[in-house]
Amino acid sequence: MYSNKRCNCDWKASHSFGFAALCDNGSLIGWLTLKERLLPQYLKDRGFHTTLWENGIWDIRLKNSLQRTEDLTHILDTGLGNKITTVIFPLMEKIQMVMDAGDMISEIILKFIVMSLVSMNEAIRLIYNQPTDKPMFLMINHIAPHSANSYDPLQAPRENVNKFRSTIKDENRRKYAGMVDKLDESVGLIIEALSRKKLLSNSIIVFASDNGGAPEGFDLNYSSNWPLRGVKNTLWEGGTRVAAAVWSPFIKSRVSRDIMHAQDWVPTLYEASGGDTRDLKGIDGVSLWKTFTEGHPSPRTSFLYNIDDIYNNSAVREGPWKLIQGNTSSVDLGGGVWDFWYGPSGRSDGLPLVNALVPKIASSTAAKAMVYSGLRLNLTRMGEMQSAAEFLCDQKTTKQVPCNAYQTPCLFNVEEDPCELVQLADRYQPLFSVVSY
Repeated sequence: MYSNKRCNCDWKASHSFGFAALCDNGSLIGWLTLKERLLPQYLKDRGFHTTLWENGIWDIRLKNSLQRTEDLTHILDTGLGNKITTVIFPLMEKIQMVMDAGDMISEIILKFIVMSLVSMNEAIRLIYNQPTDKPMFLMINHIAPHSANSYDPLQAPRENVNKFRSTIKDENRRKYAGMVDKLDESVGLIIEALSRKKLLSNSIIVFASDNGGAPEGFDLNYSSNWPLRGVKNTLWEGGTRVAAAVWSPFIKSRVSRDIMHAQDWVPTLYEASGGDTRDLKGIDGVSLWKTFTEGHPSPRTSFLYNIDDIYNNSAVREGPWKLIQGNTSSVDLGGGVWDFWYGPSGRSDGLPLVNALVPKIASSTAAKAMVYSGLRLNLTRMGEMQSAAEFLCDQKTTKQVPCNAYQTPCLFNVEEDPCELVQLADRYQPLFSVVSY
């Protein structure tokens, strides 16, 4: 799936209203007005109870969101450098951490632990309190994992970090894994609540990232987009091609290579609810519900990555072709140039292959909840899907053709070359001209 290059940037505000750069820079002018209708409002028209759990900064943007959902459960101030709000102090007594001698609990680790607890517990409460005869739309924007900053490093509960002592040598990578592990715990318990409430057999669960990761050297981060090119806040595939999964008993399990953009969730989920997508006026998204359920080809064949007049960069995709030009690296976050490939790959140091992790996945809280609901897990199929989801780009044997998008636009076939190793503008000049136009 494709998303925007950076968090907190709405597609409609960015592109339909021409606020791409302002939205990227966090300006209020780049956010949607109350005249625009969002997915919760469309679903509310269909009888849904709509709930947003937002771990974000309390300002006019989120006050606007309050008017778009029936229940904006809590807006907690987790703005960078701000103190934890008094709303969550009672939960401090529930936090038990094993700290190394001399360690200090920083403000950000308190935020991380408390916000993770609050998000999970509130979502579970809402699920158990939901009437079974009324449909629910629940959106949880989890704080874990998230980019670190130059003044706030990645931190996670010690018990989660220690799980990876034998498999991840780099301590900072272990901390990042601990953050992801905490997210896994939260997702598992939420799915367990759906199962015990007997809602899982009639649910659609979407799990998706909002942008690519920030690797080592990008502030105090240690994520990896390998083998994709680029990082968060760039228009390379590593900044915009993100992890996503959809689970539902209505969907046949498979790995999809169909093109989808984040803007497509609105019509896709609206159609899944039984709605007619012709009711959605003035949107850029297309529904992939029949792609998910019946295997139809994706109706999306092209999309705009971004047009940014301040950073002077843009990119567009048409079929398998991607055109990218301009100042592709952003120096305001992390500094430096981020036009290349950044690891680690996770395929060294004797680590197990991804399909070898299937037994651990099958013993997770989420998997157990599905079995509890009467669903059967096909471990062989799970292993095949794990392997099929990998990107394999051979940088050693592929004859790379360099690209400097700041000097001249670059063309890639991202279906055959998702890692953007071979620039093709000179070889396909007529096609290059058509895509440029």
